[in-house]
Amino acid sequence: MINNFWGFNYIIKRFREKAQEYGIKVEEKSEYGTSSECPFCHSRGVRRHRGLFYCGKCNVAADVVGALNMARNDGTIIPSPTRGWG
Repeated sequence: MINNFWGFNYIIKRFREKAQEYGIKVEEKSEYGTSSECPFCHSRGVRRHRGLFYCGKCNVAADVVGALNMARNDGTIIPSPTRGWG
């Protein structure tokens, strides 16, 4: 278990070092407000409970919603979900 062995800052430091070795740019960003809009249909949703985002059309894990929205905010094109999602 990582949480009792390494501190968060140590993990971030090692992640940055490894990424730099491979020429990968790393930016630390706030996740605040990234889980409130569906990345697929763009409707505002609510969290049913921790970890489950609900928009009326899609049931998507809140962490996935946040990650996709952060990517979209940086210019990544988010494809439509495939069959079987949600």
